[in-house]
Amino acid sequence: MHERLPISDPLVWSACDCCKILAGMNPSPRFWTERLGRAFALDLRSLAALRFVLGLLLLVDTLSRLTEVSAFYSDTGILPRALQGDVVSGWRWSLHLANGQAWFQSLLLLAQAGAALALAFGWRTRIANLLAWLLSASLLNRNPLVLGAGDTLICVLLFWCLFLPTAARWSIDAALSPKAPPTDHRHASWASAALLLQVLSVFFFQALLQPAAADLYAADTDTLAAGRWLREHADANQALATWAVCAQLIAPLILLLRAGTTRAARYRMIVRAVLLLQLLLVALLTMFTLSTGMLAWAQIAGLIALVGATFWENRARHIRRQQPGTELRLYYDRSCGFCLKTCRLLTQLLALPNARVLPAQDNRRADSLLRANDSWVVIDHDDTAHLKGAAMLLLIRRSPLFAWVGVLALPLGLSGAADLVYEAIARNRAVLSRLGDKLLPEPALPFVPSIGMQRLAGLLATLVLVWNLAGLRTPDGPFERLLAPPLELLRLDQRWDAYSPSPVPADSWWVAAGHTGDGREVDALRSAGDALRFDEPGAARDDGVRWRAFRRQMAQPQLAATRARWSEYLCQRWNADRSADSADRLVDFKLISVLDLQSGTGRRLEQRVLGRQDCTAPGAR
Repeated sequence: MHERLPISDPLVWSACDCCKILAGMNPSPRFWTERLGRAFALDLRSLAALRFVLGLLLLVDTLSRLTEVSAFYSDTGILPRALQGDVVSGWRWSLHLANGQAWFQSLLLLAQAGAALALAFGWRTRIANLLAWLLSASLLNRNPLVLGAGDTLICVLLFWCLFLPTAARWSIDAALSPKAPPTDHRHASWASAALLLQVLSVFFFQALLQPAAADLYAADTDTLAAGRWLREHADANQALATWAVCAQLIAPLILLLRAGTTRAARYRMIVRAVLLLQLLLVALLTMFTLSTGMLAWAQIAGLIALVGATFWENRARHIRRQQPGTELRLYYDRSCGFCLKTCRLLTQLLALPNARVLPAQDNRRADSLLRANDSWVVIDHDDTAHLKGAAMLLLIRRSPLFAWVGVLALPLGLSGAADLVYEAIARNRAVLSRLGDKLLPEPALPFVPSIGMQRLAGLLATLVLVWNLAGLRTPDGPFERLLAPPLELLRLDQRWDAYSPSPVPADSWWVAAGHTGDGREVDALRSAGDALRFDEPGAARDDGVRWRAFRRQMAQPQLAATRARWSEYLCQRWNADRSADSADRLVDFKLISVLDLQSGTGRRLEQRVLGRQDCTAPGAR
């Protein structure tokens, strides 16, 4: 017989805590708060800021794709559905494959833009988030040849947000929900751990997988002006690249080890701020030197989620110092349900936690002002009453997020314009009230996802971490083949080498050497007026981050059919606005990969012809 330990024995508590962690990451408050909570807790205000920035990034990215929807996603573009099987894994799925016409693809993009906008403002957040992730993953799977690392990061951030209470602060859902949002700003769960690991993994594995420090900027023809300057100044290039690698390797590890004792909390806070600033500077360095699309913006969005409570508390104290006495009272007409919803929305979206929303009929002064001026009433801490547009500007000036907008509004003389906007709303209050009842019902979903979803997030976070670690050795090892089905299905497979795929060498470029009907030699990749040249890459007519990602992969032997379709597309694009009897129509061309070989004997250009295209053939006209 084993001696039974008393329930107060520390060993029993430790075992129970471990069991609870494995069961749902919900152990005793003491254990969670003192140990794991400090390691993986996120602030609800930071999660709300992530939701807003991520929604805007997805919105901008989606709208930018509308300009190339026919080229990238329709059957008349560079990757028709018949060829998609050559470049897409069997575990990929895409709603965009249901129809190959440009109008259908545009419709799905507009739906994705709507979901992104709803996510940004926290309207039906869980549904909007799910729809945004589904459409984003579907779009990425439709044509993986035009993707960058930033597209993947936005998609995986959307996925992890499904498991987090991103609408608990500063959202339409929080303003209208009959259930009060969580009162504690701190949130710790498997999903918060997954998001933290995801954001830091991007920097950490990027440092391990990127080119050697000295070749970071010299290895890519797509560098921006600052990157070209660094390529010409080897010492500055080496110093910045070495610093970036060290920051990305050290900062994530230290940030993950912040579950220490409560001693020296102030120093730990300063160190955390410095480390986050280092990673922010790395993202900005990438943004201004390398052409990597949305990657740097998505990295910054992820870092926003890691901002701690100290930042928001300091921001609130700053507002109070600038404007002492920030308590506000918003009085509305009790008979107007739309007015109540509007006041609650403003207090949430402007982040005004000290504002109280009250019916004007319960206050004699507010009631008389409302009736005399046909206006809502906002009373400041010094009992000064503000009406119509001036009341709106006061709320903006009190907001810790948008105070700068209110400061700029006064010298620009926007008070009169604000009054006109308010009066227009007041005149159409009945119509807006009916519209608000339909579009802004009370949300039914809880803010915090269930324990089952948290367990799923923990399991998937573990699989993603194993995938990233295994990818350091080989991109196609046994672990990758084992984990590929579930991760590819959820679009969580990832490789953070800052380029997707690896960068084009500075000594390699494409030329489409062709002839027009009048015998003139042209490059089908450039504009019609440019002379044919092989000695330098120049600026391609179809320049853009997605076109460059596409060209990077076209030399792969297994993409011969896709190169042939690209050649047909180049013929069609060149001849699209030229009549059948025009002498400037493209007749034929050779698709050439040019390599600039440097050796001891000097410079030598080597040309590899990877395709020939007759533009008079039926499929290429």
